[in-house]
Amino acid sequence: LNLLTNAAEAIETSGTITADLNMVDIDDTSTFVWVNEKQLPHGQYVSLAVTDTGCGMDAETLDKMFEPFFTTKFTGRGLGMSAMIGIVQAHQGGIAIESKFGQGTTIRVFLPASSVEVVEEEKERDSVMHGGKVNGKILVIDDEPDIVEFVVAVLQDVGFDVISAADGDDGIAKYETHKHDLSPVICDMVMPKLGGMEVAEYIHQNTPNIPVLLSSGYDEDALVKTSDGMIAGFIHKPYLPATLIKRVFKALNIAE
Repeated sequence: LNLLTNAAEAIETSGTITADLNMVDIDDTSTFVWVNEKQLPHGQYVSLAVTDTGCGMDAETLDKMFEPFFTTKFTGRGLGMSAMIGIVQAHQGGIAIESKFGQGTTIRVFLPASSVEVVEEEKERDSVMHGGKVNGKILVIDDEPDIVEFVVAVLQDVGFDVISAADGDDGIAKYETHKHDLSPVICDMVMPKLGGMEVAEYIHQNTPNIPVLLSSGYDEDALVKTSDGMIAGFIHKPYLPATLIKRVFKALNIAE
């Protein structure tokens, strides 16, 4: 987002922004101009390049653009690019930049390519399913529509009937309607109105036989310590389809 925002602001009247995603081998023949002269080790990387045909940058701006609080704009704190380089380096990646004043800029983000093939995740998912479909009704409560769409698609694919709710209050209402034939409830930890722990407590008090799985990007150990047995499992965000299915199957086994 920072790359695209900066590219858009560099175009004063009209121009073009191009985003490319490629696999790149970095070796002794690579000629990238690395930010802070931090050249990456040899190997295969995923490269995200954002190019604009905007105003470009002079040498002084290029030297300072990743420094905290440096900005060429009238407003803003100048933290976007420094935050970006911190994130990239935390993932063992690097950044290269090319820019000519008056001609445009290309910034490339490199992240180490994984050696794990996507097909392995599909194989794992198939093994989790034990070769068959399942039945049951699951309530998914999350205030992020993209996550709800993902979870619903995965669970429907293995045979579940899935009901979704957009927040804690909506989740409680859907629970009251369907509680007599619900299997697990999957609930986000942090939501507007009622949070995941409050929803789990309400469900546990009324129907302790319905397992509640909480999902969050927060630390699992801290969450489990404060759950007092109200939750049947935890799904750490972000997660793969196979992980989701495993947690649901485990929760069903606990309930049985």
